[in-house]
Amino acid sequence: MKHALVIVGLGAALALTACSRPNEKAREGNAETPRSAPADAGVARAGVASNDLVLTKAPTANARVASPISIEGSAPNDWFSAGEFVAQIVSADGIVIAQSPALPQSDWQKPGTVPFIADLVFEVDADTPATLLLQEPGGSAPREKRIAVVLAGR
Repeated sequence: MKHALVIVGLGAALALTACSRPNEKAREGNAETPRSAPADAGVARAGVASNDLVLTKAPTANARVASPISIEGSAPNDWFSAGEFVAQIVSADGIVIAQSPALPQSDWQKPGTVPFIADLVFEVDADTPATLLLQEPGGSAPREKRIAVVLAGR
């Protein structure tokens, strides 16, 4: 009788495990980004640190940038939808100052990372703190990378 209870208990534990929600870290294979991450940290609402996914050559964090600015880097091929993803400059109060597609510089349908370029044009009167936002398209929780910059006034 004891053995039957153990088997039923093990079966119930397996059933509960199979029905429980998977751990975000285990499912995604990466550590979560802390809530207090700096503005230039990759933020992945689904729990994936995008800093590890999207690499940028220019600009660097807290750089003073003039218009037009060319954003260069590489991103996983699954960030591209119809051959592009979104690049924006967003003000401290959340207003989109500039937006442009980030375009692949090689075949974005092949596995691996794909080099990209995005050109953004903006106009500000004085030096303005802002965030460069690179974001994969679609979904309710798209992955994104944020880089703090200062927009050079004219």
